[in-house]
Amino acid sequence: MGDVRVARARVFIAEAEIEGRRGPVRILAFSGAMPVIGVDTLETLGLRVDPVTGKIEKTEYYMLFV
Repeated sequence: MGDVRVARARVFIAEAEIEGRRGPVRILAFSGAMPVIGVDTLETLGLRVDPVTGKIEKTEYYMLFV
């Protein structure tokens, strides 16, 4: 984790749709986890967060994985 803690997690593959873009995403589940949309999910769907407005924007690239 970002604060150097270590956690055992279960990993799942699911489908997510954000802003009309849909694709496979990795989900990590562990005790005490807080649901968040991570950069891995955003980049997979070709999205990013505008640092000025905090809003999600579409980019031209999809980073789909299998």
